[in-house]
Amino acid sequence: MRLYLSILILLGIFFIPVSSQFYAIQNWLTEAFFGQFVNWSAYQLNIHWELNDFSSDSTRLMLLLAWLLIFSLPIFFFIKYRKENFVKKIISITSIFSTYFIAWILLKYGFDKLFKAQFYSPEPNILYSKVGDLDKDILFWTSMGSSYSYSVITGLFEIISGILLLFRKTRNLAILLSIGVFVNVLAINVGFDISVKLFAVFLLLTSLYLAAPFARNLWLFLSNQSFKLSTNNEKHIPEFNGAKWLKLLLIFGIFLECLYPFMKNSNFNDDLAERPIYHGAYEVEAIVRGSDTLSPAIANLNRLFFHRDHYLILQDTADSFVDYSYSLNAAQTKIKLIDYNENTKVYTISYNPRTSTLLLKNSKEQLICKALPWKQMALLQPLFHLTVD
Repeated sequence: MRLYLSILILLGIFFIPVSSQFYAIQNWLTEAFFGQFVNWSAYQLNIHWELNDFSSDSTRLMLLLAWLLIFSLPIFFFIKYRKENFVKKIISITSIFSTYFIAWILLKYGFDKLFKAQFYSPEPNILYSKVGDLDKDILFWTSMGSSYSYSVITGLFEIISGILLLFRKTRNLAILLSIGVFVNVLAINVGFDISVKLFAVFLLLTSLYLAAPFARNLWLFLSNQSFKLSTNNEKHIPEFNGAKWLKLLLIFGIFLECLYPFMKNSNFNDDLAERPIYHGAYEVEAIVRGSDTLSPAIANLNRLFFHRDHYLILQDTADSFVDYSYSLNAAQTKIKLIDYNENTKVYTISYNPRTSTLLLKNSKEQLICKALPWKQMALLQPLFHLTVD
């Protein structure tokens, strides 16, 4: 069983795509080795998909995992009847790869939290949405993104766990911490319907795999039975047995992969990062079409929002939203809106900071809007109460 899991986990590490800066070739390898198998099986089962890649919790990723389970079987039988030392070597290699893989994931998501890149501050359009209209995953992300201290604390916990995994004497403890982290992550993903469920299961499985060799000793310890809990047992704790410089190079690569995006942009707190011009929330005061001046109620347009990812979002009087991607000219005086059918609209745009008035105008209409004080909303305030009275 452990040999089969070793093969499955090793294949998963190599072929389950993970967003990265320097390992983009992984997506190409997965498509090259398994793309045709996935497409063929989908055709045979009459399965259709919308995402044509191996995105988290996508149909293609589920089919990829099924093929990894299948491919692990012949490899298992091929290795099983080889010399015992060869089998042990495969298990040892998998343990080493798994250890550094889990360390990388913990450090990656830990630094993302520490620098507020995972649970980012909620966007203006979310702040002006009704709570009951939000999906659970957006509501969770919004709540977590409103707390800088939560991101820092959870990020440090994952970073410390990842660092402890890199050292032999603290590896068992780190493995147990990683199990706790991934149990919590899986519970959140399932409970709030966040689309990283399959990957969370794989991470938890890999951590349990690493814990298996010392699980009996741990049980004896928790049961208050006499035994010697080793912290440097070669059999129980996998180690990178290459030259020291190679291990240091690997660790350097992991940290570079995790920290490069923040160093490149000098952004170590996303709450303070520069936002696009006009970013914010605006209340529509009037719409001028020809010689007619329409109220927001008649025009069915209540607010508009400029999203940090260059989306203009319109909110009607029934609190429904329509979004457009947008681009500005070099002088930032003209804005081009593009809908999902590639239709475009072009407006001149200006903002008067003295009156907090935003104007969008073209040959057909003019929108007169007032900036809203969305940064003063209660959810964004750094409140902390030591007592309840």
